[in-house]
Formats: sequence, C-alpha cells, structure tokens
Amino acid sequence: MGFQDPNWEVKCGEIFINFLKANGLPSFDNIKDAYHYITPILLHGMIPNFCLDEYFEKILIPLIKHELADSNDHKEISFLLKNRREDNKDRMVIEKEINKLKAKKNQILKKLREDISLIDVWDDLDKIKSLEQEIVNPNE
Repeated sequence: MGFQDPNWEVKCGEIFINFLKANGLPSFDNIKDAYHYITPILLHGMIPNFCLDEYFEKILIPLIKHELADSNDHKEISFLLKNRREDNKDRMVIEKEINKLKAKKNQILKKLREDISLIDVWDDLDKIKSLEQEIVNPNE
C-alpha cells in the first residue's frame, strides 16, 4: 500500500485479521512459516489476474514437472514453497547489495570523470606555460 511507516502495515494487518475473525472467515494461523498478515491477505485475495501467467510459469508448472515427487503430498509442497520463499529473501538481499554496489560504482565513475577533466585542464595549463616560455617579447 506504500506506507513508509511499518506501524501502519501492522495496523492494517490487524484490522484485516479482526475482520476475518468477526465474520467467521479462516485466518490460516495453522500454516507453518506463513507470514502472519500477508498469508491471509493473499489467500483471501487470491492471485491477481496480472500475476497468473508468472505464477503458473515460474511456480506451479515447475513444481509439478520437475520438483515434486508426489504432487498430493502437502508436506512436500509446503517444504518446496518454504525453500522458494527463503531463496527469494536471499535474492532480495543480494539485489539490494548489487544496487548499493552500482551506486558506489557510479560515484567512483563520476569522481573519475572529474579527475580526468582536471588532468585535461592541467595538460592545457602546461601547454600554455610552455608557449609563454617560447615568447621572447610579450608584445609579439
């Protein structure tokens, strides 16, 4: 929702959970390693239409074709999805570090361009000094 303050995220999550309980809807508290607020919101909200292709292509089809020995085994599915969540967390940490390194690289490149510019000016100044020494009569 774009909140900058995490307290608002918690408040919204609590409101959602309270709404579920008040209306006799499941809150999915029994799912191990599930996110307290995110999981119920996603399970009640379903997968958005614009995410369906990616969901099938990157999660469901690979799970069924390549990773699951028994597609009816809930423990195996939970295990694989938990691993995917952990991998995604690791990927996000790495992406954050990459972005920091890219920003640092850009700072270094900016400094390098400034230094190159100063070197060019220094070279021009040396040329001017050597030309001044060649002039015998300044009136010429």
